[in-house]
Amino acid sequence: MVKAEKNKFYKNPKDYKILLVYPNIQQCAMMPYSMGLFTALLREVGYQVELFDSTFYMNDLTANYESYQTAVKEFDWAEKGVQFNRNDMLKDFNQIIENFSPDLIAVSVVENTYPIGRELIRSIPKRHNHIPVIWGGVFATFAPEWILKDSVGDYVCRGEGENALLEFCRRACNGEPLYNIPNLWVNNDGNIIKNTMGPKVNIDNLPFPDYDLFEEQAIYRPCLLYTSDA
Repeated sequence: MVKAEKNKFYKNPKDYKILLVYPNIQQCAMMPYSMGLFTALLREVGYQVELFDSTFYMNDLTANYESYQTAVKEFDWAEKGVQFNRNDMLKDFNQIIENFSPDLIAVSVVENTYPIGRELIRSIPKRHNHIPVIWGGVFATFAPEWILKDSVGDYVCRGEGENALLEFCRRACNGEPLYNIPNLWVNNDGNIIKNTMGPKVNIDNLPFPDYDLFEEQAIYRPCLLYTSDA
C-alpha cells in the first residue's frame, strides 16, 4: 500500500529502470503494439527498459499449445526457427528481477491473461515487495478494483497509459506524489483513490513502436481463418 503524502524515489531518469511484463498465452498473440510503444516512449526520456514475455513458455499457466494444434492445419514450428521455453517461468521471471533490479514493474493484461500476470507478481520474493507494480490493459481498464483487491500492486491505469506511465516515472524520479496521477486508481492504505481520466493522447505525437526487446520469433503465430458458404 502506498502513502499519499510520501514517495521515497529520487533518481536520474537514466538510472530509473522499468520492467515491462507481457503475460501471454502460448501462441495467442504476436508483439503487442502497446509494449512496443511504451518501450519507445520510455527510451526517449532515457529510462532503462527490460521485458519479460511469457508467450513461448511451455507452462501450465500459459497452456494453449494443444488447442492451437487441433484448431489449425498441422505445421512444424521448426520451419520458422521457433523454439519453446521449457524452463521454470516463475523462476526466470524472478531472475530478471534479480539481474535488472527494476524501480517499477508495469504489467499489461486482458481478461484471460490476468491470472498469468497475477501469479508472476505473486511469485516475487518479499525482499522485492518495495518495487511498485502498475497494471494496465483492457482488463485493468474495466476491473481496476478487482486487481487492487487481489493485493498484486497498488496502481492500476485505466484507459490510455502513455501519459500516465510517463508521468508516474517522472514523478518517481523527482520524489513527487504518485497518488493523484490522472487515469490511475491507487490503493492508499486500503482506501482506493479513483483519479479522473486525463486528456486523450495525441497519436500524431507518438513515436514508432520499438519491438527490440522481443525475440525475433515473436513475429510468428498460427493463423485461424474462418470461411462460410453463406
